Amino acid sequence: MAEEKCLDIDIVPMKVQQKIPKLDRKDTELLDNLIITIDKENNKSGHQWRKDNKIGLGLKFLQRTGSPLLEYCTPKLLPIGPCHAKPSVYNTTNQLKDKLAAKFIESFAYGKSTRESLLVEIKDNIGEHKNCFEDYVVKDFDDGFLARLLFLDGCALLQFINSYLLDELEDKFGIDNHEASMIREDLFLLDNQIPYKVLELLVNLTTDPDQLKNAILSFLQMNNMMSPVNYVRGHGHSTSLRIKSKNADHLLDVLHSLILFGDDYVGNSSEMDDNTKCLPRCSHRKRNTCCLPNFCCLRGKVPSLKDYLHVRPGNFNKRFFRNVQELKSAGIKFKPSSGLATVYFHNICFKIKGQLKLPAITVDESTERKLMNLVAYEMCLSGKKKNWYFVTSYIKLMDILVDKEQDVIDLRASRMLWNRLSTDVKVAQMFNNIGSICVEPPLDVYSNVKTDIQAHCERMCSIWMAEVYQDYFRSPWSILGLFAAAIVLLLTATQTWYAVNPKV
Repeated sequence: MAEEKCLDIDIVPMKVQQKIPKLDRKDTELLDNLIITIDKENNKSGHQWRKDNKIGLGLKFLQRTGSPLLEYCTPKLLPIGPCHAKPSVYNTTNQLKDKLAAKFIESFAYGKSTRESLLVEIKDNIGEHKNCFEDYVVKDFDDGFLARLLFLDGCALLQFINSYLLDELEDKFGIDNHEASMIREDLFLLDNQIPYKVLELLVNLTTDPDQLKNAILSFLQMNNMMSPVNYVRGHGHSTSLRIKSKNADHLLDVLHSLILFGDDYVGNSSEMDDNTKCLPRCSHRKRNTCCLPNFCCLRGKVPSLKDYLHVRPGNFNKRFFRNVQELKSAGIKFKPSSGLATVYFHNICFKIKGQLKLPAITVDESTERKLMNLVAYEMCLSGKKKNWYFVTSYIKLMDILVDKEQDVIDLRASRMLWNRLSTDVKVAQMFNNIGSICVEPPLDVYSNVKTDIQAHCERMCSIWMAEVYQDYFRSPWSILGLFAAAIVLLLTATQTWYAVNPKV
């Protein structure tokens, strides 16, 4: 019996081995090509993040996809950089650019040695500057031609900025206000750019670098449609502030950061730092009891950048609110914020009322073109700035909020919008137009904000209390009428009680 058990244990069923088909030569070539592709992509990802945001990438992407944004990205009067230059031919026909550059040399580069040092410094760093462009942009340019092009364009750009602020373009260069406005727009177009390091290099080597640094910052803040400061041309540009970023790519990149972070992106020269550290202030300051009438002290903290880039579950496939009128009917008020990175919503008065913080925007003839170029720029961002779809998300949000003329009127009354167009209808049409052109971003950074607003709008008590406020507390006369009616009712009730229960 023991032997039989032993035999039973030793008997193990044999597994059937499956035959693996052999690979032919074409199969092996396919796998080898895939491995080569993986190695190439890994080598690309190993580069510094800012090298991914090269000048020329945007136009290439828009042309490949046939995007309607492409028509907004073509310069009208002043092409800048190699993306719009002819290779192998030194462009001396652009007399305006030559005049501007000549005036810059005369005003800020005294002496032959200073003038030569500007061009020599650019030529010495041409490898670094060349790496800021896509390969297809500079492949037909030799280093000498590219250095001269960057030198000429940089000098012309800086002189235009300085003369624009001093309101001397028409007197010295024959540029009227309409042409100056078009050139100003050209300087903030996608890929109509030169590296910001070229401008910094030229500025630092001039005889008056402080004046030019102040001019650049004033010009940028003047073109920031969400800046709270109203800059006036012709009054100089004295300021001690500086841009905090050490890694700015070009003027459009700096404008994008200013719109996002507002005052957090500028500071004294001692506060210079990497732009990724210029995040919204998130510290919640202590509030005293003087805020009790509005219960502002009960609100949460201002969200950080990470909060915007993290979408809560359940934020999709949900019908959102419609426009400013609907938000007003739900008791939501608008308050200005410092930039697009500090947009948030919070409830006040025990969730009866709400407050939506948005940056106030100035709408003029150049706003639409700037916004569309910023949208195109966000489509090409990568590295640490990947998914920074703040301008795109803002446009989609404003497309929801602004439907009709009355929405624009209400935003103006709340000091959230400054209209420099002829009518409020044109502002509504502008937001509806660019909202229809812009596709939904891969990441809506204001999805959480929309969800919070929708939750507030769905509370019936919020709607009822908002209606009571609109009917009885909108003006001091309605409040007096309400109190008068209450006093009359109280006196009537008192008189009735004494009539039923007379004193003995």
